[in-house]
Amino acid sequence: MKRLIIALVIFFVLASVGFTENTITVEVETNDFSAYTDTTELYLEYEVSEDTIAGFIVTVDDLIFDDPVVLTIEGVLDFTLEEESTAQLGAGIEVFTNEIYVKGNVLNYKISDDVDFNAKAKYNIGTDYYAVANLVYTGDETEFIIEGRTDSDGGEFYSAEAQLTFALSDDVDFTLGYEMNDWDDDINDWDEMAIIDGTDTAYGKIVIKF
Repeated sequence: MKRLIIALVIFFVLASVGFTENTITVEVETNDFSAYTDTTELYLEYEVSEDTIAGFIVTVDDLIFDDPVVLTIEGVLDFTLEEESTAQLGAGIEVFTNEIYVKGNVLNYKISDDVDFNAKAKYNIGTDYYAVANLVYTGDETEFIIEGRTDSDGGEFYSAEAQLTFALSDDVDFTLGYEMNDWDDDINDWDEMAIIDGTDTAYGKIVIKF
C-alpha cells in the first residue's frame, strides 16, 4: 500500500506541472481472464528547440490489479538530425529498487541515398546490457536488412539476422531470411530486446495485397 501511495503522489504531482504536452496511457493485459497486469504511463514533453524535445516519463506497473507496484522515472532527449533521422539519449531509475539505466538510439541515419543505419542500446548499470544495430538497403524493388545483436544475460551472447524482400509484382512480395540465435522480436523491430536461445531459423513468406 505504501508503494501505491508514493506512486500516485509522484504521478499526479508531475501531471500538474506545466509542460508543452502531457499524455496519460493505461494498458491492461490478461492471458486467461483470471490474472491481469496493467501499465500506466505519464509522458510529459517540453520543446527545448526546433530540433530537440525533452521528455519525462513516469511508468507505473501493476497500479490497479497487482502488487508490488513498480515505479520507473525516466528522462529523455529526442533529437531530429536530418530528413527523417532521429536520435535519443535517456536515463532512468526504478524507484523502489534503485536500479539505474542509461540508453540511446539512432534511427534512419542516412549512410547513402539507399542505405539507412539504425542502432539502439541500453545498459542497466552494474548488471546487464543489450544492443542492436542494422543496415537497411532499400532499392526500387528490393529491401535488404542485415542486423547484429548482443544481450549480456540472454540465452546467447550474440544474435544476427539477414532478410531480403523483393517485389514479384505490384501486389506480391517475397521474403527470405535467416536468423542465428533466436531474438525476442522481428528484424528491425526492437520492442522486446532479448536473445532467447541458440535456435537458428531459416524462413520465407509471400505477402499478397488485394
